[in-house]
Amino acid sequence: MYKGKGLWLCIVAMLMLTTVGIAQDKDRNPDEKQLNRDRMQRAIRDRMDDFVNRLTDPLVQRVSRSLIQRYNLDQTAISELRQSIQESAEALLKQPDGLFALATAARKGNYTEMLETLLSHSNCKTAFAKYLNEEQLQEYMDYTLAREQRDRQVVARHLIAWLDQQLSLTVNQREKIEQRLIANAGKGKSISAANMLWNQLRPVDVVRQRFDAPLDDVLSQTQSVIWEELITPLRFTKEWHAEAEEDDERKERFVNAQNEIIEAHRTGKIPREEVGPRLEALKIELWGEDEAAEFEEKMKRFVEAKLAAHTEQLGPLDESAAQRLVLVTKGVVEEYLEAHDEELKAKYEEADIVHHPLYQQTIEDVLSDEAFAQYKALQAERQAFRQQALRDVLVASMDTELLLSDGQRKHFETTAEEVLALPVPDEVSAPVYMTYQLFQRIDHERLSPQQREKFERIYREIKPEVKLGFRN
Repeated sequence: MYKGKGLWLCIVAMLMLTTVGIAQDKDRNPDEKQLNRDRMQRAIRDRMDDFVNRLTDPLVQRVSRSLIQRYNLDQTAISELRQSIQESAEALLKQPDGLFALATAARKGNYTEMLETLLSHSNCKTAFAKYLNEEQLQEYMDYTLAREQRDRQVVARHLIAWLDQQLSLTVNQREKIEQRLIANAGKGKSISAANMLWNQLRPVDVVRQRFDAPLDDVLSQTQSVIWEELITPLRFTKEWHAEAEEDDERKERFVNAQNEIIEAHRTGKIPREEVGPRLEALKIELWGEDEAAEFEEKMKRFVEAKLAAHTEQLGPLDESAAQRLVLVTKGVVEEYLEAHDEELKAKYEEADIVHHPLYQQTIEDVLSDEAFAQYKALQAERQAFRQQALRDVLVASMDTELLLSDGQRKHFETTAEEVLALPVPDEVSAPVYMTYQLFQRIDHERLSPQQREKFERIYREIKPEVKLGFRN
């Protein structure tokens, strides 16, 4: 989606260049000058039309679908409202402040703010007033705002559940970081629950967008080490192109591996967001001796800190127990890095070392029965929190896709409680398996024909992956 300020500056620059071009027409004959002016003005109009369409199209699509479902408006009414939105956006092109507000809201995915900006224009407000009275319009704005707030809350909760896996957070830490995630929701590009559900963005990338400073006032010293490793990705820093590489053997290895990675993405074996990190890790392995050594050290620091942070939650330990955990941790780290070397190169932040059997068995051995029961209860609460975060993302995504009414959303929420979020069958992602289960459990009679058709289309798309997972 366009970025507001950058687009506005582009438009201003285009108008200035056009003005200069027209001013330089002094020596041309009048007919040629007029043709040139007409040509430039048409080009400006075309660019403006394209800008308006790109800016308003997501809003138009969403408003059209929701108004049809919520107020049973016919296509004639929808066409008129669509036209009023586009005309109002075009009028805002002449008002820098209004256009900047509209483009900024669009960049953040804040459709309520976009609609409020457009309704400040008389043409748009008159068109809406023709089909919705003042009370209905306010109710619709409240309904749209509530959905966006739920979506932001759900995304933040999902990110917290992911961070909890990395940092072993306390309940108090979760609450504090979640508040900051919501406050920083406007940083970077818009992130929706659907982006999270279908793994279109890695949680680590979203966290990096929303935080540009450490959380030392919230995290322990050990957790801060993990945080630092999370938000500072390692990059291959050399100026390098495969075509110019003189080492034919390494170049061939890179090209072959690159083709395998791209093919794996094309066939759905790895998501798009893993392609870049895998290629980056491959370049480091083949040509970046210094970076490779640094990357190995980074992975080691990361997994060591994850175990240390997890150990901290056990509370005070006697010297013998503490020493035993130190020795076991060292061996577990070495074994884990050796066993998971390739996958960690692509996504080291997903390292799941705290569930290593030897580490878990050692925790049970060094704790008293009462302390171990408390530890298990804490892990169960953490798992339940993650399960609920996944269910919330699922329902919010379906709400966006199907534009559910309040009653329908509550039915989805209740039904989602029956959905098994974790664990999932091999080769099937958690979101896909959850959506598959939800489709089978939901009362489809509660949905409109359009909603049923859309949900069935989603189900048809994911069903082959689930069936393949069960066969494997």
